[in-house]
Amino acid sequence: PNLKILVSHGGGAVPYHLGRFQASTEPDLKGGKKARIPIEGTFLSNLRKMYFDTCMYSQEGIECLIKVVGSSQCLFGTECPGMGMARRPDGRSYDNVEDYIKNISWLSEAERQGIFSGNAIKLFKLKDGERIVAGLAVNDPALMLAGAIPAALLAFGLQGLFELAERRVVSR
Repeated sequence: PNLKILVSHGGGAVPYHLGRFQASTEPDLKGGKKARIPIEGTFLSNLRKMYFDTCMYSQEGIECLIKVVGSSQCLFGTECPGMGMARRPDGRSYDNVEDYIKNISWLSEAERQGIFSGNAIKLFKLKDGERIVAGLAVNDPALMLAGAIPAALLAFGLQGLFELAERRVVSR
């Protein structure tokens, strides 16, 4: 469907537990049982249809996210004031994640710029001079921003969310 989902906090533990979620969508080893959660495609291919912010408090976490979903699905995000108002060992705020992204050596400059701005411009279909106000740029009616998506993923599965969106049950 045309629904675009932006998941906060890097998807929580979803990228880290990719194998666990993927396993639930595959048939058992003996071949006697079908997938516990039958979906169209794989869990990973469905996950890569979503977008994720980088509001995570470690470079390792952000790297895991980017490796799992791809840099094109990541948007720069931070929260201030938020839980990260604590001081990191280097003296900076945990909310400051810009340096983590800048320090990922295997990202190309184009991928880095995509995360910092290009991916959001594309997702929100922004034109020169347009801004996102209070986290919402609603010039795309099929956009859904949700902080509770990880819980919804567990409850409905990706296919269920896409089916709900197709029936337009999900509202802004």
